[in-house]
Amino acid sequence: MHITNRFVIVWVGLVLVLTSCAQTSSKCAIESLILDGSLFPEGTHAERLISPVSEQPQESAAQTFYYAPDAVFHEVVNWHSTRAAKREYDLTVKSAFDVDNYMGPWEIPDGLYISSLAQNYHAACGVAHKIYQCRMTATYRGYSVFFRAYVSDQGITLAKVNELLQAIDERMTQCSD
Repeated sequence: MHITNRFVIVWVGLVLVLTSCAQTSSKCAIESLILDGSLFPEGTHAERLISPVSEQPQESAAQTFYYAPDAVFHEVVNWHSTRAAKREYDLTVKSAFDVDNYMGPWEIPDGLYISSLAQNYHAACGVAHKIYQCRMTATYRGYSVFFRAYVSDQGITLAKVNELLQAIDERMTQCSD
């Protein structure tokens, strides 16, 4: 009987050690990972920061910015494990870049910023519900990121999208290192 109890104790201890190794620690406040108003053109309206995001883990944040006629949405979630973040990434790629009667085709325009630092990264632009937009989803260790920007010549341009994608990449890389 003592051998079985010792085995269970050792097994539980091993599981706890391995689980703690797989978790990511949060180095930065989740709110600091969201884009800030200084990155947008003058006259941009920022909705209030939402943290935590409904139906997401406690350590999550999102914000929407409006610069007529366009909008930008940015969300960051700390899943506390790379596996959970990758699972969210896979789901987002399937849903956000779907091609049907209302969305697509999704293409990568020349010069679109592509991260070489994220563990998983997909960005493309296309039409969704008659609005041209660029979307990005990525993982940085245990974090997942989603970004969507409506793009036009009068509001958020493709050049501005590139600046924002690069800013996201830099913030996430600094925090997840």
